Parts: sequence; structure tokens; C-alpha cells
Amino acid sequence: MICPNCGNTIEEGSLFCENCSHEIKIVPDYDSQIEQKINETMSTITDELSREARKQRELERREQILEEKQRREEQEQQRRAAKRKRTLIIAAALLLCTAGAASFYQYNRLHSAAYYVGRAYDSAAAGDYEEAAELIDQAAELEGADEVRLALLKADYLVEARNYTEADEMLCSFLEREDLDRDDRKEIYDAMIHVLSAAGEYEVIAERLAVCEDPSVLLRYADYTAPAPEIDMDSGEYEDQLTVSIQAPAGTSIFYTLDGTEPSTRSLLYRKPVELKPGSYELRAVTVNRYGAGSPSVSRSYVISTTVPEAPKVLTAEGDYERATLITVVVPEGETVYYTTDGSDPTEESTQYVRPIQMPIGTTTFRFIAYGHLGISGEITEVTYRLKPKANLSVEDGINHILIAMINRQEIIDVNGTVPGGTAMVSYRYTKTEQLSGYGTYYIYEEYITDLYGNVTATTRRFAVNIANGTVNYMDVSGILVPIG
Repeated sequence: MICPNCGNTIEEGSLFCENCSHEIKIVPDYDSQIEQKINETMSTITDELSREARKQRELERREQILEEKQRREEQEQQRRAAKRKRTLIIAAALLLCTAGAASFYQYNRLHSAAYYVGRAYDSAAAGDYEEAAELIDQAAELEGADEVRLALLKADYLVEARNYTEADEMLCSFLEREDLDRDDRKEIYDAMIHVLSAAGEYEVIAERLAVCEDPSVLLRYADYTAPAPEIDMDSGEYEDQLTVSIQAPAGTSIFYTLDGTEPSTRSLLYRKPVELKPGSYELRAVTVNRYGAGSPSVSRSYVISTTVPEAPKVLTAEGDYERATLITVVVPEGETVYYTTDGSDPTEESTQYVRPIQMPIGTTTFRFIAYGHLGISGEITEVTYRLKPKANLSVEDGINHILIAMINRQEIIDVNGTVPGGTAMVSYRYTKTEQLSGYGTYYIYEEYITDLYGNVTATTRRFAVNIANGTVNYMDVSGILVPIG
């Protein structure tokens, strides 16, 4: 028999299994196959029960582990809470001590100019110059602060911020203080001129320096000043022409007017002494330095009188003439006479009369005017001449005289102007009648050549034929006559 519990072999008739003490029940014999199936079924059941038991024990063991872990965590939390409590107590005590020290440090720091200056430096480094200037103000409010040094520093920050007005006003307020020593005053002037220069206010600089009483400051910034110019001639009445000189420091420019208007850089630039002709003038002048700042203007009044020249006296009477005559004009001492022949009014730019004038052929109107040594002119004298020379030969007769002269010189072979060889012909054309000084009156002709094809070309030769005796001459470019027949 087999023990149904452990599978051990049991002797027949035994009531218990010697191996596992399992009670053996007496049952009728069954078929061996049935018994085997029963045994297999019991074994399976036993295995299932054993696995369930093991699972249960495993669950219980895990629960015990979790409970132990939870208990340990709770203990750790309690330990940490206690530690934090102790730490907080210690920290609170330290904080109280530190707060007291910090309060003492913060109080001293906020009442230190160096603290605000340092913060101002940081703000300026970050590009916030307005904030830097405000921090300097806070430093200046502290007792014992060096106001001048802080003002100079603030001025630099305001210049960087382009707040020139505030910087200038602040520095001006320092200059008004009577307790400012000389060295500090110089530094304030330095800073103020730096501010105004950065703002381009050079005229304001000149105005400030004009009231400065410190010679060292004036010497240092002499280039910014614009002293009024000095005029060498006093106001008054003068005879004849007046020469006025104006002086100003080197490196400056002088501008002036003569009509009493206030001068500017657009007025007349003084380069040399001013020549004043007869008349009334109110001379005003200013000095302008290289920065464009101008001085107050100075003025002088002048009245200059002189004798006005009379109209020129022409000795040669106007009218009709048959023979060339010299035109003579009287020129008083100290005067100069000018004239025109085109009907325009003569001026100092016109032709000057220096000697008697050869009367031109035809109708000519002369206009004469006299200028005194001061450039004052008088009335104009006008005269008209009509010269029609009495000729012994006509214009056509003049051409014939030239042809005969050219035949005699063998330059042509007949009165038609045929040149030797018959390759061309010459001809002569009248251009004008001219009075040549020292020679007389002449008909003037130009020479032309006509080739076999009918092409006509002017030569460079001119001929002059005396209207009285018919003499023929070459006439060069300078007007000199060379007789040829």
C-alpha cells in the first residue's frame, strides 16, 4: 500500500504511515488505475495547497518588511524634524546677531559718500549717466562730503548724458559762492568751459571769461576770448580821403560794416586798412575768435568832404571836319580823365585820356569824365565829330592804283589781276577808310585769289591807299605802312 500523504510504502494492515504518521483508512480494494488517479489527484491538491501556503507566507513577510520600513521612516522623519528645530533655533540666534551687525554696517554704508560714488561709477559703466549724476547728488547730501569734487564728477556725468544746461547751472552756482578758494574756483572754471565747449556754446564762454577776474584763468583760456577791436581813427569830420586801421589779437578775425548795421561773419572781412572816400560813414567792427564767438561791437562816425571835379574841358570844337584833326582835352592836376565812344557813361574802367586823340573818320560821339585823387567824379562832357575827309580819288581809283603797282612789281600781268602763267587771278576789296596816326587818311583793302575752278580765298595781305595822293602801301598786322608804288 502506498501512503496517500507522502507516497511511502506501507505494510499491509498498518493503520499509520511510518514515514509521515498519516492515518490509513481501511477501504475496499479498488482498481489499480482508479487508485493511481486518486493518488494523482491528491498530489495535485496537495501541491496547490502548498503553493497557496507559500504565497500567504510570502505576503505576510512582505507586509512585515513594509511595516518595518514605514516605522524606520517615521523615526527618521522625527529625527530630522528635531534636527531642523535645533538648526532653526541656532540660525535664529545667529540671524539676530547678524542682523544687528548688518544694520550697523548698512547704516554706515548708506551714510558714506564712497558708497554712492561707487554705485555712480557702476551706473556710468552701464551707460546710465543720469542715474550716476543722481547718485552723486545723494553723496553730496551726506555730512562732510567734498562738494567741489563731487560737483566736478557730476558735471562729467551730465556731459556724457548731454545734459549741458543742468551741468552749467550747477557749476555757475559754485562760482557765486564766496567761500570757494582760488584752486577750487579754477577747477570749476575748467569744468564749466569743458561743458560749454561740449555744447558748442563758445559765445557764452567768451561772455563768462569777460567777467572773470582771475588772470591765470584768462591766460589759460585766451583762445576762447574775443576782445573788442581797436579803431585807430576817432569819430569826426575829415577832408580828403581817410584811411582807418582796425586792430585785434592774433588768431582772431575782424568783420565790419560802414552803414551802421551790426556786423557779423557775413559782413566785410578786414584784411587791410579801410579807405574812405568823401561821404558819411558809421563804421562798426567786431572781433570773432576761432571758435566763432564774437566780441561786442565798437563804432566810429566819419564825415569826409572834398571838391568835386568839374566836367572835362575839350579844346577841339565838335562839328564837321574834312581833314583829320587831333582832339585835345584839358586834364587838371590831381585828376584823371576817362572817355568812351560807344555812347555809354565813362568810368574808371573806361579808356584813360593820356594824349590828344586822332579824330576818327565818320560820325563819333566822345563822352569824357574827370576823377579826383579820392575817386570822386564830376559831370560828363559830350562832344560829337563828323569827319569826312576830302579825297582826290575814289574807292575804285584806289583799286586801280593797287593793280598798277602789282603789275609794276610783276606779281600780275594785267589789270584783270591775272597772275603769271594764267593759273589764278587776284582781286582787291575795300573794307574801310582809316585815319592812321602820323600817316594820314587811307582806304584799306584786302586781297583775294580766285583759282581756275572759281574758288575764292583771302590772302593775309592788306593794302592802304592814301586818299590824297594815291600812294600804295603794304599794311602789316601792327598798322605799319610799307610803300610799294
